[in-house]
Amino acid sequence: MARTPNRNLVLFNGGENQVPPDEIANPSPANLNSLGINYYVCCFLKGLDMTVRIAKKSLKRRGFSLLELLAVVTILGIIAVVVVPRISVSSNTAKTNANSQNMAEINAGVERWYFNKGTYPAADLSDIGADTTYFPSGIPTNPLTGNKYTLNAANRAVAN
Repeated sequence: MARTPNRNLVLFNGGENQVPPDEIANPSPANLNSLGINYYVCCFLKGLDMTVRIAKKSLKRRGFSLLELLAVVTILGIIAVVVVPRISVSSNTAKTNANSQNMAEINAGVERWYFNKGTYPAADLSDIGADTTYFPSGIPTNPLTGNKYTLNAANRAVAN
């Protein structure tokens, strides 16, 4: 059974606009919540005697609780423990493979140099590195150490 509006009832929406009592047939918290009123003051005027009731709507939950954040951080930590070592191992493997490939290319270039010129290049590979027909972008450096490759005089192979 709906109540008739109380003409002596004045509602204020948290200091914002006044809500006329005609809009609220039943000033219960559920009806006030449907209007979006978070805090409200109900003033009942009875002559000179005024009674004030202050009520607070339960606020909607905002953000995450500390336990939820702790669970997310823990899960991310476990993922990091599993993934980071695999990435670092694969990075070292890739550098080792690149080093082997670089050495094979330089050895092939040294053999072509010998067949074309009849002599081996200098031990520091400066002469073959300067010739763009063998290495157009220059002789690569060792990806593991960052050092330049050298030619071993004993077996005429590239050394790290």
